[in-house]
Amino acid sequence: MKLINKSTQNNSGLTYLIFKNFSPYPHLKSAVFTRLGGYSLSPYKSLNMGLQVGDNYNTVILNRKKAINEIGFTFDRLIAMEQIHSDNIKIVKREDGGRGAYEWENGIKETDGMICCDRGVTLMAVVADCPVTLFYDFHNGVMGIAHCGWRGTVKSIGRKLLQNLRSHYNSRPSDIIAGVSPGIDICCYEVGEDVFSAFQNEYGSEGKKFFEYRNKKLYLNLKKAIKFQLLQEGMKKENINFSEFCTSCRKDLFFSHRAEGGKTGRIGVFIGMKT
Repeated sequence: MKLINKSTQNNSGLTYLIFKNFSPYPHLKSAVFTRLGGYSLSPYKSLNMGLQVGDNYNTVILNRKKAINEIGFTFDRLIAMEQIHSDNIKIVKREDGGRGAYEWENGIKETDGMICCDRGVTLMAVVADCPVTLFYDFHNGVMGIAHCGWRGTVKSIGRKLLQNLRSHYNSRPSDIIAGVSPGIDICCYEVGEDVFSAFQNEYGSEGKKFFEYRNKKLYLNLKKAIKFQLLQEGMKKENINFSEFCTSCRKDLFFSHRAEGGKTGRIGVFIGMKT
């Protein structure tokens, strides 16, 4: 990924990441915004895009509009999800534009993954430790987004999104590129035996490879699990771009639910196709 610091270019204060493997497609715009450059006060300082965390409503809307304007889209065409840590995936259309933009309750219900082939709309997920995977089928011109917390990952939401692309758009995994946003990494992601059992039950012996024991504690490598299921579904290794940041280590750049005791904001992850 490439870190873009707009504060040095136009004094906006915005800092965000873009996926290098998306750059050959100029109509495709994506961004993983950091927590910098917004209007929120502590503990949500400063570019909080989560409407559901207790921050001032008007401030969050200002943050969202600032981010969406930065990447060149219209706020009224933003589409957001309810995000319930499921493997539910919905196909959305241009007429869904605006859902979840102003009201969390108006987002795409009980959904953690979206697919869209329409231009002019932007898909968004908001997170504070969970990775988000963005997808683009460059042959058919279809984009997707998946909220990949451990619960969604153990249910193979990334793999199921690829399967939906194939069944609805005849997408081939070899024609799909993906970018995985920053999330809490194995250095910090201590989990319980219940999480270990869930992955083992779903993936068998392969599931054990996503974990590491250190000092009698169990740590999860969520990125490794995401990569495994995307490769299993037929994606090319070189078509998957991972962020090198751990959100818990870098709470100066990102919101971290784990590192900040649950009282914090949410970064925004976006993907859209220009008209």
